[in-house]
Amino acid sequence: MAFVLLLPFLVIDIVVANILVGLGMYMVSPVLISLPLKLAVFVLADGWLVLCKGIVMS
Repeated sequence: MAFVLLLPFLVIDIVVANILVGLGMYMVSPVLISLPLKLAVFVLADGWLVLCKGIVMS
């Protein structure tokens, strides 16, 4: 279950890092770009609901 929750965030990290390297932006931290994207994905995918359901069901 935890792997399914972490997989999209890992994909976002890898994609953002590859895009920044491809653009030659080595000095920009990927965290500055990926963190807002991760938060948006978490909120749009009803992450709190999924997380609370998992805690209650366990």
